[in-house]
Amino acid sequence: MAAWRLGSRILPVVPSLMLSGAPDMEKSFDNLYHNGQMLVLAGTNITGPTLAVVFCYLLGQLPYLSAVIQEGLRTANGTSTRAPRIDPQQPTMFIDRSRNVGIEYSIPPGTPMSMTSMHVHQKSPDLPRALQLHT
Repeated sequence: MAAWRLGSRILPVVPSLMLSGAPDMEKSFDNLYHNGQMLVLAGTNITGPTLAVVFCYLLGQLPYLSAVIQEGLRTANGTSTRAPRIDPQQPTMFIDRSRNVGIEYSIPPGTPMSMTSMHVHQKSPDLPRALQLHT
């Protein structure tokens, strides 16, 4: 426990580890980076499912609250990374409707395809006022 304090001051996790008697391997950048990711993600594994159960119950009871939460989730862009999709067996047909050209492309099987959720949720031609809440 002594490594968590510097005098009367409580230190954050990384400085505490760096000042501790831990082996150098434990203090490497890669180890600190990966353990830091796990520390951040650990807080979401309990909170997320708990909130999901509570909200599922509430959404069934309160349609307006359901609409507000769904719109909040749509505009908040849950993740900042792309979620790739791959069809391992068939080509995927894509029609480029940008600039009204209508060019059709065949994407070969096994090719990863993705776009950010922000692009999907805020640039949709089906939702011209995408940044406004639609309840």
